[in-house]
Amino acid sequence: MPKLIVADGGQKKAFKLSKGRLTLGSGEGDKLKLSGSEPGHAVLVIDADGGTLDANAEVTIDGAGQTGSGLRLEFGSKLKIGGAVLMLTADEGAAPKAGAKQRAAAPAAGSGRAGARGGSSSRSGGRAGGARSGGAKSSSARSGGAKSGGAAGRGRSSARSGGRRGGGAEEKQGLPGWAVPTIVVLLLIGVGGAWMAFGGGGNVGNYLAAAEVGLNEGDYAKVRNSLDSIDEDRLGGTQRAKYNDLMERFEEMERVRELTPRRNAGFKWIGEKLESFADRYIDKKDSVPAGPARVFLERVEEFKTLWPEHNDKVWTENPDGKKKLDFIADRVRKYEAVTRLSDPITYEELAWAHEYYMANQNFRVLMPKLRGFLENSPDELDASLAQGLLESAKAGEKAFVDDFLGKAKTEFEKFQEGGETFPMRTASKLHAIVLRADDPQLRSDAVDRFRNLPGIEEILQAYNKNAPEVFAQLLQESLIKAKWDLVLSSQESSTD
Repeated sequence: MPKLIVADGGQKKAFKLSKGRLTLGSGEGDKLKLSGSEPGHAVLVIDADGGTLDANAEVTIDGAGQTGSGLRLEFGSKLKIGGAVLMLTADEGAAPKAGAKQRAAAPAAGSGRAGARGGSSSRSGGRAGGARSGGAKSSSARSGGAKSGGAAGRGRSSARSGGRRGGGAEEKQGLPGWAVPTIVVLLLIGVGGAWMAFGGGGNVGNYLAAAEVGLNEGDYAKVRNSLDSIDEDRLGGTQRAKYNDLMERFEEMERVRELTPRRNAGFKWIGEKLESFADRYIDKKDSVPAGPARVFLERVEEFKTLWPEHNDKVWTENPDGKKKLDFIADRVRKYEAVTRLSDPITYEELAWAHEYYMANQNFRVLMPKLRGFLENSPDELDASLAQGLLESAKAGEKAFVDDFLGKAKTEFEKFQEGGETFPMRTASKLHAIVLRADDPQLRSDAVDRFRNLPGIEEILQAYNKNAPEVFAQLLQESLIKAKWDLVLSSQESSTD
């Protein structure tokens, strides 16, 4: 049997494994618990040449961080999951490789056994790893599920045909007749028990019931492990219908699991950009002021662009999500009674927007408003006043960029002194210029500085994970988008 050596928590253990599936992680349904791992972290499928790993969270194989399905784990490779280090080693009695087979083909003189134990290498079956893509299990992915273990025992009788002959009398070979069925039964019990232990068999009804419990408890790992342990090819009518129902519900669970972080980021955005804005500038007034109302309506359109999935039931069926969406709908109805985005902006609305966006240093929004008003204003006095607003905005933009470039320089010097692993604070100052400056040259300079920061790959990954709305805006810059595409390409190459 292959052996799995596990170093975890200051202890080192070794486990003999049968071919089959072994779930690794910290979840209730994981067979091998590992410190610092995620529930359902990975699934290891043992085969004759090593193993195949489906990594639901990041693992390190021989020093390379990887995720995804179908990762190859050769005998002797070092696997790191969380705080544990694992190594899969070959069975000491495993069949020799190609060179050794040729040497074994010529037995020593007088040997009655001609080295016919190569049958063990024929066990190329086992369950196919990585059958699920995006959480769905395809029956075609199980094409390797047939067992060919019987080949290991065939051919031995021919290897013994030489027998032992002495003094002219033929000596009987083999076991007593009663021993053969007994050994077969014992072998079946042992192999079956090991297969059951790693999910290759077992009571399908129990797995279906466990998946049902996991769905009701919201235990993602339990559902996945239970459904992965079921061989679809063995399901009958009633069980197949139940399996399909559970799989549909599990896929919905996966979809909710994927959308929830984005939804929560949307909740935060609504709170900071809409609810607090309405409370501060509009709702406490005796009447709805047109300037702030127009800015609020513009922000609602920005929200819809950043979270186009906001009408999904992940939002609408969540109590907090429904409350926030109802808040938006209610305020839009009230504020549109005063101003509409389809109406031309008035000078009074423009003057309020100028004051607000200057205070927030958001020139990328303010400048187009000012230029658009000057291009379309029919009133000469209003145009003259708007020209004054534009000049003050240009001066304010230059002062803002100079200030943030100076802050970025200071933060980068701190980084060089060892203050950070990656220059994240420098990046935050530069990304502020990229997102808020309107002048193309000033923004282009900030983009070049940002994308050439040391560790920009890790910085972009951090934005993608922790600030998705900022990340989406950064990717609107073609040079930053090209840098991110290289990151994705590198990740795909490392998992191939």
